[in-house]
Amino acid sequence: MENKGLEFSITTKNLVGNIKWTTEANITYNKNMILSLPNGEDQFSGIGIVREGEALGSFYGYIFDGVFASDQDVPEGLTTGGGINFEGGDAIFKNVNSDNIINEKDMSIIGNAQPDFVGGVGNTISYKNFNLNVLLTYSIGNDIYNSLEQMRAGNGFSPNPRPYVYENTWRKQGDQTDVPVNWMVKPVGNDRNSSRWVEDGSYLRIKTVTLGYNFNDELLRKLKVESLKIVLTGQNIWTFTNYLGYDPEVVTTSSENSRQFGIDNARMPIPTTYMLSLNVGF
Repeated sequence: MENKGLEFSITTKNLVGNIKWTTEANITYNKNMILSLPNGEDQFSGIGIVREGEALGSFYGYIFDGVFASDQDVPEGLTTGGGINFEGGDAIFKNVNSDNIINEKDMSIIGNAQPDFVGGVGNTISYKNFNLNVLLTYSIGNDIYNSLEQMRAGNGFSPNPRPYVYENTWRKQGDQTDVPVNWMVKPVGNDRNSSRWVEDGSYLRIKTVTLGYNFNDELLRKLKVESLKIVLTGQNIWTFTNYLGYDPEVVTTSSENSRQFGIDNARMPIPTTYMLSLNVGF
C-alpha cells in the first residue's frame, strides 16, 4: 500500500494590542493506493473491496439510477436472473454489461471513504482577564456508506423510516420518485448494496470551545492563592454536514476492519459535552 500526501500549516497573529487574536490552521492531503495483493485477486468484506490500483476504503455494489415510473419504462425482459422481472416501482440499476440481467457482473466501485482533505482551524482570543479558544475540524470529499439508512428505508423491516422515504415511496404506475418499493412488496433486491446508500461525508465541526477567566490579583491576595481561573468548555458542539446519519466523523476515523472503513452501521455518535471547572493554584 502506498500513501502520498502534503500537509500545510500556518500561524497568524491577527491582533496584537489590548485584544490579542491568533489563528493556527492546517490542511492535509493524502493519496492512498493498493499496490499489490496476493495473486492480484480482489478481497471482499461486505460492501468493502480491496483492489489493486484503488484506494483503501472503496465501496463495491450496484449503480443506482432512479426508479422505474411504470411498467412501460422497464426494458423488455430485464430480470434479476433468478426468475423475477423488474416492474414499475423497482429500482433502476445500471446494466454494466448490457446483458439484460442485473447480477453480480454489474457491480463496480461506487464510492470511497478516503477524504480529499482533512484539517482544522484554531482561534485564540484574549482580552484583559478573559481568553477564548475555538477549534474547528473538517473533512472534505469522503464518502460514507449509510448502512443504517439502507436498513431503515430499504428492507421494509424498520418501523421508523425517514418521513421523506415514507412520503415519497413509489405507490402506483406513473409515480415520479427516487424511492422504490421496498423488499416486503417485491423482492427484486431494491435494497441491495448500491450507490443509493453512498453519501457525501464532508463536514465542518465546532470541535472545542473554551472560555476562561483569570481572577485579578486583589482577589488572589484576599484568598491567599497564587492563581484562580474558571473555565467553561464545550466539546463537539455542532456539526455542519449534509450526511443523513447520526455522525459523519465517527465512521471516518475508526473501524474494526480496514475493508469496512467508512461504513455507518449505526455506531454511537460522538457526544456533546459541557464542563465547568475551577483551577486553583497555591
